[in-house]
Amino acid sequence: MKKINLLVISVMALFLFAGVTQAQQTVFMVVTGEGESQTSTPYTTLDLAVKGAAAGSTIYLPTGSFDVEATEQTIGGANRAYTLFINKKLKLIGAGVDGGALHSTVINGDIAITGAASGTVLEGISLAYTALGGYMRGAFHVNNVDVFIKRCKIGGEMALSGTGDVVISESHIATINGKSTFYGGNGLSDMAVVAQNTVITGNIGYVHNSLFTNNVIGTYSIYDVHSSTFSNNIFTYVGNINPSSYSTYNSYTYNVLVANFDAVTAGSYCTVEDNIPSNTLAEIFEGGTAAEAAAREYRLNPEGPAKVNAEGNPPGSDGTEIGLYGGLGYKGVRTPSNPSVTKFSVGGTTNPDGLLKANIVVDAQEK
Repeated sequence: MKKINLLVISVMALFLFAGVTQAQQTVFMVVTGEGESQTSTPYTTLDLAVKGAAAGSTIYLPTGSFDVEATEQTIGGANRAYTLFINKKLKLIGAGVDGGALHSTVINGDIAITGAASGTVLEGISLAYTALGGYMRGAFHVNNVDVFIKRCKIGGEMALSGTGDVVISESHIATINGKSTFYGGNGLSDMAVVAQNTVITGNIGYVHNSLFTNNVIGTYSIYDVHSSTFSNNIFTYVGNINPSSYSTYNSYTYNVLVANFDAVTAGSYCTVEDNIPSNTLAEIFEGGTAAEAAAREYRLNPEGPAKVNAEGNPPGSDGTEIGLYGGLGYKGVRTPSNPSVTKFSVGGTTNPDGLLKANIVVDAQEK
């Protein structure tokens, strides 16, 4: 059983107290410092919490769906509306994604991370791909910083520029593009991506020196990707995967595919070996369709090619199974590692001692 930090429980209790006494007022709690010097400051909107937080602070986001403010800000030399602008190192922790009212924190708008924000962490947050202000939002822009994303869902494009590392684990990502429209976007990004135990539904392009391992990838195109490794992934696209002629010095090994990789172009200096092509979704996953596989969080057919090889052993390059549950493992995106309330009820009347009975159940997932 996970050991739960009492300080965080007190923060959650403050959320609940605020909800009971202030007609369910939403509270974004900013926690700064450690030990006796630690302070907790409530804010009523996410934008105010981000602006008011000191560098190094942790912001706890409650359950709910929250629109980013429409106020325009100058980002990448242009005015951007409906964009949450993070230019200092912060840790944003939500209640989780895809888990219903008690387990979902949804942000509507774009997010841009740059400036002095290197080391920023997002966990348990869904960035929705939705219309806001007349345009589709949900893009996640990273410029010249290191960012860590865990158990999140990015509904729009993940757009990268400049230098730095983006480390993604146990998440759902739509597309990864090294040409951010916020920050120029006309050349190959020097950002390195490490994506592990993650579902990537769209294309991957314009990155290099990157690692993609133990993912489920829906792309048909790997475009302008260089010096990168694709290993122990499951490619679910029904046609051949096309590592374009612009992608060089890549390694594609120990991947399970519904179809196969197209022949790499001569002179691309890519390695394609030890892959397992030509499998049906029913052979790979529990459930015979893409929708069923997704609903079951891409759990493997126990007799399938990603689970066991001809000798009955896990077929991955590291001795574990191929796909989400191999490597470091996938615990699911529903619950972040911080405690979140899964059940909360308050009695209607006090007892003879004047006490009001409350039932609070708190859940957290191992890191």
